[in-house]
Amino acid sequence: MHKAQKILYLSVEIADGRDTLTDGHHELPFIFDLPMGGISTSFEGKHGSIRYWLKAEMDKPWSFNHKTKKAFTVISPIDINRPEYQVQVESNVEKTLCCWLCTSGPISITSRTDRRGYCPGESIAISAEFDNHSSRTVIPYATLYQSQAFFASGKSRIRRTKFTVLTGLPVAPGTRGSWDSQLLKIPAVTPSIINCCVMKVDYYVK
Repeated sequence: MHKAQKILYLSVEIADGRDTLTDGHHELPFIFDLPMGGISTSFEGKHGSIRYWLKAEMDKPWSFNHKTKKAFTVISPIDINRPEYQVQVESNVEKTLCCWLCTSGPISITSRTDRRGYCPGESIAISAEFDNHSSRTVIPYATLYQSQAFFASGKSRIRRTKFTVLTGLPVAPGTRGSWDSQLLKIPAVTPSIINCCVMKVDYYVK
């Protein structure tokens, strides 16, 4: 699978072709605005990347043009104060342990986060209830994952990376346990990328 690629072209014309630079040092200031809403955050992944750079070229008649290129980083803002990022996320899971012909009772988990959107450096407050009807002691834990999805030529590839882990106290057989706003720290990670047609980066807790 080839690396996904999307190219954004922005151009600024410094001279109209009639100006000639004499010997010495010259500075030609310029400025342009990045598109609002349609530009994705810079990212480096195993199967694809999002990169931005400035390219300058000086026309030299009867000789090779002088070219230079400088990379820069873009952070596409996501307003996590919007209502859809302030709602709680809840999940219910039930699992039955089985070993050969011996089946124990189910283990059920109900978990929720305090909201949906976060910034790097913040902590996810996790509340949960654990019902252990099995014959084994279980240790609850929560893990923060990053999911990278790449799309190219009608194919897709997903890469998952594990970050921080929150581990709780053991829950003995036939008992219940709970978490009350246990904090899962978010490290310095790349922001979610949700506005790119060839790549998607998001995060989830498992």
